[in-house]
Amino acid sequence: MSSAVAGYIQSFGSDGPPCCYDDLDITDCAFLIGTNGAECHPIVFNRLLKHHQRNHNVKIIVVARRCTPTAKIAALHLAIQYRSA
Repeated sequence: MSSAVAGYIQSFGSDGPPCCYDDLDITDCAFLIGTNGAECHPIVFNRLLKHHQRNHNVKIIVVARRCTPTAKIAALHLAIQYRSA
């Protein structure tokens, strides 16, 4: 989580969630980059998943190298390919 802390501080000025959890209940689209929320943030992920199950028009897009449990529920999984230099 140290990389998340550094990213939060650099991007938002503090180490904490960048949104209100209530936003998860009204979103039309969740764009998840490099996170496996199903395993690493289960409380937040389950809240988003319940919203998605109530409203199938909600799109979940995941950008992740591996096909994680989070990527498996996504409408779109963008699997990044790494190339060595």
